[in-house]
Amino acid sequence: MQDTAIPDAAERGKADRAHTRRGAATNVLTLAGQSSTLVFGTLAARLFGQAAWGSYTTATAWLDVLFRVALLGNDKGLMVFVAARRGQGDEPGVVRALATGLRVTALSGFGCALLMAGASWLVAHANGHAMDGLALRLMAPLALTSSLTTAVLAATMATKSLQYNLYSRGLAEPATLLTLVALFGVFAPSIWTLAATALLAGLVALLVALFGLSRRFDMGQLAKGLLHEPTERAIVRYTAPLALSELTNIVVFRLPIFVLVGYAAPAQRAVFNTCILLAASISAIRGTFDAVLAPIAAEAWVAQDRVRLSENLQRQSRAILFVAIPFASLFIVGARFWLALFGPGFVVGVPALVVLAVGNLLNAALGLTVWVHLASGRTRLMLINNVAVLVFELVLCMVLVPRFGVNGAAIAAALGMVAGQVLYSIEVYVFARVHVLSSGFVSLLAIGTALIAGEVAIVRWVLPGMRSGAILVPVAGLPLYLASAWWFARSR
Repeated sequence: MQDTAIPDAAERGKADRAHTRRGAATNVLTLAGQSSTLVFGTLAARLFGQAAWGSYTTATAWLDVLFRVALLGNDKGLMVFVAARRGQGDEPGVVRALATGLRVTALSGFGCALLMAGASWLVAHANGHAMDGLALRLMAPLALTSSLTTAVLAATMATKSLQYNLYSRGLAEPATLLTLVALFGVFAPSIWTLAATALLAGLVALLVALFGLSRRFDMGQLAKGLLHEPTERAIVRYTAPLALSELTNIVVFRLPIFVLVGYAAPAQRAVFNTCILLAASISAIRGTFDAVLAPIAAEAWVAQDRVRLSENLQRQSRAILFVAIPFASLFIVGARFWLALFGPGFVVGVPALVVLAVGNLLNAALGLTVWVHLASGRTRLMLINNVAVLVFELVLCMVLVPRFGVNGAAIAAALGMVAGQVLYSIEVYVFARVHVLSSGFVSLLAIGTALIAGEVAIVRWVLPGMRSGAILVPVAGLPLYLASAWWFARSR
């Protein structure tokens, strides 16, 4: 018995590592495509004006909240249920899960689109900026298309097939955004055409995602399931608290922006929203591993294989931190350079971008622990955590934003992110006895901290008058970082 168990575990570990490498590589390409949103933001701010960019990004903040409401937790629910049931050979159960998740997402997405359009007049009346209300109305359909795209892609990723996420979110959507923002920005710049750019790109992403769904599942069976299968209560019980948890989580992320609406004009909000856009790209690195760890965590938890769960959590968290450190250094050291790309009025956000970059670095490094909660079904605990973080961040916002404006909002956002991840990490160790803190993780964190501190010192005191130094120094420091990480890895 022992002789057969060991090869099985060894083969499973080998398969997990292969899936991690393949999935991470695919998702890195997806992230590279999505990083073009920085180019999109630069073009939009330059061609459409700072005020229009401010109203557009404020509308996307509201859209992020309604998008999560529309999903009702079905993206993560589909990842967990489809992966677990396929692992057990329960194909009828897979169809039931798909039918429930996609049907609920479509209905709730349509309702959220109507709600966003209806609330647009109230928002414009409350803050006195008509452009804010118009942006909300024009972009309301994205509450439906974006949530449905995410749910469909989650279903394909649950089968350990990540290429359709690359095709949809990493290639088709960014290409459409960049093409249209350039055309509309040159020939017909207005909030109408800026919103149309996002709407058309979202529609293209949905069509590509549906193509991927047709390649991974029997669409005939799925169509019958959507029409005839009842909504599965087990999935609803799982996703209901998760939906509230996701809602509070995105409100935590966007709360400083909403508070700023009462204290800052669209042009000032454009500065903070741009800092969020830039810094959040660091956390997006973690997203390259979410879909990689999700099916493994679900399978490991069902089998009660804590060793497999721990090994994959630590391995993938190290990989995230390894990539995130040099990426974060670009924004911490080169904050002025990146903000200047959007226009001279954005440079005042340098302190905010630095604070947000540090917060997002820690958020990315610790963030995979949430999948242990999801795999174990602790969605109610996630809701409690996110409500606690929401209250914590709201207090910080009400204290800091009126006094320090954009910088106060950045401090509140960063502290909220870090507090949430520390809470999740403690709980995962308590109930599952797993954590991200391998020796390699701690070594990378120490190397990264020393590297970034040295780069900041060089830019500030050695090359204070050299504008390009803010980018050249972190780029030049990359070989030293890679060499140090390799040496520590070899010496362990």
